[in-house]
Amino acid sequence: MRKWSWKYLVLAAAIAGIAAAFGIYHHYGSETRVAFVNYPDYILAPLLDQEINPAIRVDALKWTEKSGGELKNYDLILFFGMGLNFTEEQQQLLADLRKPVYTTASTRQETALSTLTEQQRETLSAYLSGGKKNFRRMLDFIRYEIEGKRLQAPKPEPPEKPEYRPFFHIAEEDAFKSYREYLAWYQKSGRHKPDAATVCILSGNGGGAIEELIGALEKKGLNVVGISGMRGLEPIFGEVRPDLVIYQPHGRLGEKTVELLKKHNVPLLCPIKVNAPYEEYLRDQRGMTGGMLSQSITMPELDGGAVPYVLSALFRNRRGLYEFRMIPERLERFAELVKKTTDLKRKPNADKKIAIIYYGSVGKEAATAGLGVAESVLNVLKRLQAGGYTSVPRPANAEELNREIEAGKAAFGTNAGVVQGAENPPRVQSVTITPEEYRAWVAKSMPADLYQTVVERYGEFPGKSFRTPEGNMKLGRIRFGNIILMPHSPPGQADEDS
Repeated sequence: MRKWSWKYLVLAAAIAGIAAAFGIYHHYGSETRVAFVNYPDYILAPLLDQEINPAIRVDALKWTEKSGGELKNYDLILFFGMGLNFTEEQQQLLADLRKPVYTTASTRQETALSTLTEQQRETLSAYLSGGKKNFRRMLDFIRYEIEGKRLQAPKPEPPEKPEYRPFFHIAEEDAFKSYREYLAWYQKSGRHKPDAATVCILSGNGGGAIEELIGALEKKGLNVVGISGMRGLEPIFGEVRPDLVIYQPHGRLGEKTVELLKKHNVPLLCPIKVNAPYEEYLRDQRGMTGGMLSQSITMPELDGGAVPYVLSALFRNRRGLYEFRMIPERLERFAELVKKTTDLKRKPNADKKIAIIYYGSVGKEAATAGLGVAESVLNVLKRLQAGGYTSVPRPANAEELNREIEAGKAAFGTNAGVVQGAENPPRVQSVTITPEEYRAWVAKSMPADLYQTVVERYGEFPGKSFRTPEGNMKLGRIRFGNIILMPHSPPGQADEDS
């Protein structure tokens, strides 16, 4: 009996030891699970794109009226307050949860939850002030200080107070207080091209995979300066003297900034980032609607912003989170447009070639539709000539120009195609476009599936109106030096009898 009693005692002690070890491990060494609830994926995605403590698990959770039960599986819950709502059942569930909870960016008192101490709240807020390093340190702080787990838990370093460094490049650490510091680093890195144009990218609206845009522009031989935030732009622009500014907008830049751009003749391009998954954007034929439409397209136009071209959208990363990425084929086209725009600024006006597309309704009897086209075009020609553009010889008055347009119209087919065998006035020229040239342009300008819808409706190139016997397209134009006039083509398929 003594022998068996001894064995039972040893077994009991072993079981107790295992239980104690398990309890110690669970208390001090088990995985820390942190839930980020209602946070937009694109906020978390870049912060999680780094090595974090493997003992810490971070999950992004959506929040709906049916959410709540899953929170019991986490050791700390962080809510994103914007757009956050709680039902009565969810309020009761959170009250009974007995877990550390904290709400950031709260917009309403009823969602501003916190079960942390004042010191813990202040420290978390400091970590959340920005940057990957602070985010990583915050997770260590949650494990070590809030949850009290000391195994696989380095003592957390304090949060770094963000320092305003308005000039930045691709890497987070490549940010500088002054343009002089940025330029010195840029030259030392071998990126600077002494004779190239300089492009400023404003990050005031955040996101949009700006680092990809910087890389694409540099591949085009341009110098690029990233500018963080929207404050103090006047002295910054005055120092950098950019050739062109890019801003993914959500609202206006402000009158003072616009006046500065006007003063130095700086083009403002406003490509768009879509706050939706790319697949959803492609399916939605409306593009943008409501407030996003006005803030991203209409309002920037008041600042002189041009090219409202969709450049980036949301794509899933390896964690399954949506993050902003540039749409590759669009990024290449936009970078090429920026390069050509900066080249055009530096090109002498006398060498620039301009096409003026004037309105002409369908039908040979209405070349200019009584809209004063001749007067408007003549005024433009005079202004261009005064600016050094090669626009001579030109008509002496609107009546003479109108006769040339009418005469040219008689030589054109339906608005723009040249009538085969017609006797052309002296200034009327024809341009032939081959199928190979056209397909190359289409490949650069639109997705293949979109072009297929054009083919299904109107047939293969060159269609009916402008076809030549050889299967090419022939267009007409009136030339004045380096400036050509062309009538606006009819929308869709014109009536052959008109």
